[in-house]
Amino acid sequence: MRILDKEGKAGSLEDFEFVIRLNLIGSFNALRLGAERMAQLEPIDGERGVVVMTASAAAYEVRSARSTTRRPRRASSA
Repeated sequence: MRILDKEGKAGSLEDFEFVIRLNLIGSFNALRLGAERMAQLEPIDGERGVVVMTASAAAYEVRSARSTTRRPRRASSA
């Protein structure tokens, strides 16, 4: 997602809105529906469930690591 594209023009607001809807609104929707189901469960040791959310920059790190390892290899002259 870029603020400016390669030509220096403003990035796509529609693409940004899609990402926000998918990540924020989609996460909230899944959480609220899951919490509703957990609230209906019988407690075990006083608890009905837990939601653990994590975030990671690993997706970006993997992408950059792959780009450095995908260099063309020379054919060996055996």
